[in-house]
Amino acid sequence: MKNLDDICKHADMVIVARGDLSIECGLFNIIENQKKILKTAKKFNKISSVGTGFLTLYPPQQSTIADIYNAVLDGADSLIVSGDLPEGEKAVEAITLLDKMLKSFNL
Repeated sequence: MKNLDDICKHADMVIVARGDLSIECGLFNIIENQKKILKTAKKFNKISSVGTGFLTLYPPQQSTIADIYNAVLDGADSLIVSGDLPEGEKAVEAITLLDKMLKSFNL
């Protein structure tokens, strides 16, 4: 986080890996740091993505929907759902559900 501007300036894209971020910066700083990373990526015109276990629980809980909403609201260009479903299990259903969620946000 200390070198965020320099990292974003030289990176091709930025990925917010929320699990790794919580280990490096502490669990209670994830939301604030996610916002900072995505804002800095936009400042340097970099593509940004947020990855976490968005769809590990099916159907998703309200907190999961809020996480997805906030990632989009914060300016994420994409969401990573790999690892959410073992070996591609229900991959079509997961992406269909994510698409429904994103369309329902009216952003």
